[in-house]
Amino acid sequence: MKILGIVSRILTGLVFTFSGFVKAVDPLGSTYKFTDYFTDAFHLPMLEPISFPFAIIMSALELGIGLMLIFNFKHKLAAWGALFLMAFFTPLTLYLAIANPVHDCGCFGDALVLTNWETFWKNIVISAFVLIFFFMRNKLTSKLKANVQWFSIAVIFILAIGFQFFNYVNLPVIDFRPYKVGTYIPDQMIVPADAVKDEYETTLVYENSETGEIKEFSEESYPWDDSTWVWKDSKSVLIIEGDKPAIHDFTIVSTANNEDITDAILQDETHIYLIVAYDFRKTNLKGLQKIYDKVGRKTGEYKIYCLTASLQKDIDSISQIVPHPENMEFCNTDEITLKTIVRSNPGLLLLEKGTIKEKSHY
Repeated sequence: MKILGIVSRILTGLVFTFSGFVKAVDPLGSTYKFTDYFTDAFHLPMLEPISFPFAIIMSALELGIGLMLIFNFKHKLAAWGALFLMAFFTPLTLYLAIANPVHDCGCFGDALVLTNWETFWKNIVISAFVLIFFFMRNKLTSKLKANVQWFSIAVIFILAIGFQFFNYVNLPVIDFRPYKVGTYIPDQMIVPADAVKDEYETTLVYENSETGEIKEFSEESYPWDDSTWVWKDSKSVLIIEGDKPAIHDFTIVSTANNEDITDAILQDETHIYLIVAYDFRKTNLKGLQKIYDKVGRKTGEYKIYCLTASLQKDIDSISQIVPHPENMEFCNTDEITLKTIVRSNPGLLLLEKGTIKEKSHY
């Protein structure tokens, strides 16, 4: 039984550590996910300002408790911490699985995307290990002195928080998204030939011309041989979601003429600078000026585009505050896509024939 407790402690610790680490690598990604929770899932937009500190705290807790479990630091405290987190998140993920207000929980960041039901069943399994270890916590011991354990725990949490701020003020040290440096974007926009296709179930709605009865039929059982039934409508429901390309929402539209210039940019032989500012109302203006100055000093053959999801009035307003290079063109791109491309507002990309060569935080 003691071995079962040790195995449960280590397995739980590994899952918590992995979950906390991938969140710590990308604290802004976790912030965006918690914002989705507060606004879309729970309809509490007033909580949006705490998304960032909440993301930092939750990642540090997961990473800290995970390492405490692995290295057996204050295992009783770690057991209570793990039990509290699972008692909080397991019912929460059940609600998310049933209501489906967001498509994935973000529990493993972009490193491993799970559906809401997969996340719930994952939590059920982890909860079982947590309960085994929790009820055996008094039978397990640690050979390290208490002051050594407390010092180690303090170092773990300080490093966990510091690591997150490093990734926040720079860029994630590991990029799990499809826009990492070295990516040839056109390749990531293609669905493989052997990919799973979307499957739909079609329901046919007929009305009986004699009785006025309205009834639904499947494609196999519709009343093709009964003239009293008249077709009224058809409904198609997605029953199996097929594979999607890694990049499926990358579109660049010029604000000058409302023309889609995505292919032209990806096929351009010159160096392309893409300034990414998903919302000018939230953009760091000093950072934007710094980027403008950087690209404005470049010599040789290159083009500059500023990608934003902002309205034209906000674009005009920011242009009055921060003068931009004369050869720069403003373009519209989906906000979620821009947040995915670079975890910085603003950020800078260098494209070369459709390949991301550099990516920078302001």
